Amino acid sequence: MRTVRRKEDDEDQEDEKNEVPDVLTIDDETTRDVLSSVSSETALSILSSVHDEPKIPMDLADELGTSTQNIRYHLDNLEEAGLVEVGDICYSEKGREMSVYQPAESPSVLVFGKQKDGPRMRKVLAKVSSSAGPAAVAVAVIVAAKAKGIVEWFE
Repeated sequence: MRTVRRKEDDEDQEDEKNEVPDVLTIDDETTRDVLSSVSSETALSILSSVHDEPKIPMDLADELGTSTQNIRYHLDNLEEAGLVEVGDICYSEKGREMSVYQPAESPSVLVFGKQKDGPRMRKVLAKVSSSAGPAAVAVAVIVAAKAKGIVEWFE
């Protein structure tokens, strides 16, 4: 049986819930890191799995039928790209500390536009998020991606 200890970073949790997603554009170095980190089937499976429920590398390895070393490699890449993070620490029966991975708290939105489009998209996301809530952000991104005129409408 594993015991779980919550990570102690609860300050400003309310601010993080209202945070505007980071806007990634096609000519941004961070976008390259993000796309590279999810370029394998294993990495996508890990990301999907931790979105369902936070997990330790050993459980991910069992679930995906691969080695713990392979899982750690992909987790390191996903963490460096800002897609997953350590949310908890748990302890094995032998008392060994293990990181529990979860989706990153700070969301990102990929816009298939140039960096010059980023600030305008952030404004759109900020307005939609503050007036309609976080659930509407995804809808705004889809609409904005389909019709660039929506950006001017929000300005």
